[in-house]
Amino acid sequence: MGIIYRYAQIFSLLFLSATCSGADFFLPTPNSSPRITSSYLQTTGEGLANGGFGMVRENGTRYHGGIDIQPVHLADDGAPLDSVFSIGDGIVAYINDEEDLSNYGKYIIIVHDGFNLAIHSLYAHLCAINGALRIGDRVAGGQLLGIMGKTANNCDIPPERAHLHFEIGLRLGGETNFQRWYDNRYGADDPNPHGIWNGLNAISFDPLPLLQNGFPPDMAKYVRELTTAFVTRIYACKIPEFLRRFPALQDGNVGEENLCGYDVEWTWNGIPKSWRPHFSKNHSPRNPVLIYWDSRHRSEAISHGSLMQNDKNEIFLGPRTLDTLEKILGN
Repeated sequence: MGIIYRYAQIFSLLFLSATCSGADFFLPTPNSSPRITSSYLQTTGEGLANGGFGMVRENGTRYHGGIDIQPVHLADDGAPLDSVFSIGDGIVAYINDEEDLSNYGKYIIIVHDGFNLAIHSLYAHLCAINGALRIGDRVAGGQLLGIMGKTANNCDIPPERAHLHFEIGLRLGGETNFQRWYDNRYGADDPNPHGIWNGLNAISFDPLPLLQNGFPPDMAKYVRELTTAFVTRIYACKIPEFLRRFPALQDGNVGEENLCGYDVEWTWNGIPKSWRPHFSKNHSPRNPVLIYWDSRHRSEAISHGSLMQNDKNEIFLGPRTLDTLEKILGN
């Protein structure tokens, strides 16, 4: 692995001097062509689109919550040599160095606390993680995190399709709520080795536009202005821990006195992106209620599981939305 890291150091220096776009934003690999998807996204064998974000797998029936980035530097045996860099300043939130413990294989998560919304970035399927890093370390944008690879616990990624799986998103539940949800879903005998940084406890948005155009100074506004696919009304007499971590997603500086609930706007893939509190018990059903849905996003929301439709063509909240609310609210 020492040879690989010597390559990594060389490529890191070349990359930082050539493609750093300002002090706040770095591309995650030496691949500097995010605007040219044919040379940026890695195909899965089902077509180029399958390396992108959204309902792109298995003929549009399976969700892909990130993008897969092609390597640009290969060893003689075809193995990728690309370094993987932090896209910006932040804190190492989680490191998984055991590939058999996750679909992500070896992965690392950075929380970027310099924005007005503490988004995280995830770097997965790594061949190796920078051994000098520890959870809680502060990293700089462009700092070496590891080496691209093809590690995963449930599939054999062919060498010619090695890639960086890259996500940007928000963590959903805190330790108690998420673990309760996990135990209810999988049983207490099925361990959760990743705690709150289990991939099931995150929701992501398409990172490609950000890699193409750079990160806006107001990330909260960016997320809140993602397209609304449906709106729910929920009961809450306390500010959810999710909103304590992401207060910029809530309308106004709200206290808990007389708080009864929220109207929550969601993206089609289940990001609870905008929260409007209300203080009338008449508008606070004990169970979450769907109060609006946009027909333009019905199909993808249903395919994702954010919404569901019965044989009478009636629309309801889907299992993924209900799971998200359970992780956030602990219901």
